[in-house]
Amino acid sequence: CAIYNGNNKLEFKDRKEFTGSVLKQVNDTFEYLKNAILYSTNYISNIGNFDVQTKINNVFKMVQCIKEFSKNEWERKRDVVLFLLLYCCGLRISEALSLKNSDFISKDKIKVLGKGKKERILYILPLVVDLIEDYKKICPYNTNKMLFLSKTGKKYSATVFEKLIQNVRIGLNLPDNITPHSLRHSFATELLSGG
Repeated sequence: CAIYNGNNKLEFKDRKEFTGSVLKQVNDTFEYLKNAILYSTNYISNIGNFDVQTKINNVFKMVQCIKEFSKNEWERKRDVVLFLLLYCCGLRISEALSLKNSDFISKDKIKVLGKGKKERILYILPLVVDLIEDYKKICPYNTNKMLFLSKTGKKYSATVFEKLIQNVRIGLNLPDNITPHSLRHSFATELLSGG
């Protein structure tokens, strides 16, 4: 399993060595990723394992490309937040697009109604919490009801976001299997399961 050691490296340890701090390690890893995304630094190149480095590089490239496809700042922030919620929290696109302010139990915890009307509680990584707050501050529409809004102020369409991800994937020459749904089966999930 990959563990971020705080020195710009991910270490790989046997799952048996964990002492209950897996979530902290994932948070640290995504704090590391946040620095790379927000400040466009070259941290990514310091990660030792090729598979993990490749996955993080792809996420970094996709976020940068999403920023280029979106027309204005609030739409860029919306699309990056949506992408990272799918990627970091394992949300389905329909679950993410249905998020309301009332679904936030706290800044870093959401209640999601999933398939079969099953309710689950998810923790949001600090990176995503910060980006959600940034997006809400500059969105020209009221995000009190729906979090993700279109350029006309209505509920954001899954089809529009799927097309954006398709364009990003094609632009970066990434595999065809990268879709909003596939983001659920992501690096964060693999870290938690020892991948």
